[in-house]
Amino acid sequence: MPAALLFSANKYSKYIVDLTPIYVFIGVFTLVLIAMFVMLLKKKLLRVIYLFSVCVPLLLFFVFFAHKDYEDHVSSKNASSYLLNNYKVENTILCSKIFVRGVRFYTDKPVAVAAGGFKAVNFFSPHPIPYLNTMEGITGFLKDQKTTYCILNKSTYKFLEAIMSGPNFKFEKLNLIGDEYIIRISAL
Repeated sequence: MPAALLFSANKYSKYIVDLTPIYVFIGVFTLVLIAMFVMLLKKKLLRVIYLFSVCVPLLLFFVFFAHKDYEDHVSSKNASSYLLNNYKVENTILCSKIFVRGVRFYTDKPVAVAAGGFKAVNFFSPHPIPYLNTMEGITGFLKDQKTTYCILNKSTYKFLEAIMSGPNFKFEKLNLIGDEYIIRISAL
């Protein structure tokens, strides 16, 4: 596990703000594994069980120790705060499906879902949220609002950028927070 964590930390370093907690966790976890192996060789199985029971609390300690660093990647809080603090949002916010509930919660504004690639996938929400999964639906929505702010994942961002790069819309990337693209689309 420590080797896999070390490999993953280096491969996906763009998602990791600070590698120090991960390296400390790898070191401590490796010491626990070495101690377990030594106790196993000495046939002190009860101590191996005790050390094994330390692994989950150890993991939870480091997760809670570093959870603030990962908020940008697991929540829409920072992207929503940025949008509200820097721009005057007066209408419905267009979101990727994965961010819609968080954006609605953190902004308290109406939201709509942009289905990137027009996939016919079911979407459930206890709130009546527009689900735009056709070209006509998205362009009609954008024309009706004149200026639309969006919080999108990378695939929906690339998809909308490709279909909105015509003379009818102005597509502006405002910021990137974590893996959330904050966009403004203006109907011309």
